[in-house]
This record gives sequence, C-alpha cells and structure tokens, in this order.
Amino acid sequence: MGPWNQLKKMFAETRIIATIIVLVCIIVAYLTLHSLFCFIQFSKTEFLKAKKVIFLAIIRYKYIQINA
Repeated sequence: MGPWNQLKKMFAETRIIATIIVLVCIIVAYLTLHSLFCFIQFSKTEFLKAKKVIFLAIIRYKYIQINA
C-alpha cells in the first residue's frame, strides 16, 4: 500500500472521525510544545537579565565600599 492509498483510506467514510481526532491532537500537541518552548526561552532570557542586574548591583556596592 502506497502513501496515496493510505491517505485515501484515512479519509474514507468509516475513518473520517478518527482522522479528524488524530489531526486535532497533533495540532494541540504542536501548539502546547511551541508555547512551552517560548516560555522556557522567555524564562531563560529573564533569568539572564536578572543575573546581570544582580551582578551590577554587587559591583556598585563593592565600589561604594572601596571609595567610602
């Protein structure tokens, strides 16, 4: 059975509901993973920004102590 025959059988009258359910599940899984990866990337970016701010605050604090 080739890919075209399999595709025809997927959209046959007896299998159309199962095909729609599978396609919807694939789309939902893709959107879930995409939003998860975007959240992870955002969290990583925000973590690096916070780390930089903390580092600069420590440097300023030490500079103030040295010059005081």
